Amino acid sequence: MALFFLGLALSIPLSIISNIYTPRVQSWIANHSSSRAKKRLNLLADELHELNGLAQHREALNTRLISDVLKVTLISAITAIMSGIFFAIANSLTGPDGPHLMRISNYRITLTSIFATSGTLVGILGSVVVVIICLNSLRLRQRVYSLKEYGTEVVAEMDSLREKINPESSS
Repeated sequence: MALFFLGLALSIPLSIISNIYTPRVQSWIANHSSSRAKKRLNLLADELHELNGLAQHREALNTRLISDVLKVTLISAITAIMSGIFFAIANSLTGPDGPHLMRISNYRITLTSIFATSGTLVGILGSVVVVIICLNSLRLRQRVYSLKEYGTEVVAEMDSLREKINPESSS
């Protein structure tokens, strides 16, 4: 059981870290495969086009960020309701004679602990989703507001990918 909670505790920071480093890993992979380099090149071109559009039309950026705020609010509310339901069921199962028990493969597990653990997991999962949405929104905002510097990096990476795809044309 301790191993389960250790894995659960480590999964949250690892999920956040992997979300932060995903673009760097994608870039590294793209540099080692021609087909992936083409996909990465198209992805970067689309991203640069989108960022240019958002930079020219700040209302569209604001609308997108407000939409993300609404998503975060909705996800937070839904996970809070679901966690609350699980915890309410867990509390209602504890009677004067103690928690209700059931047998699973000769292990005695209380229904109370099952619902309490489910409520905790739903809350944690919802929080991870909220953090990922917020990080993506902050990254988008930062890239739009520093488009000149970020655009230079993206164009340099695109040039590098083009050289990987067509090495003979760069000579």
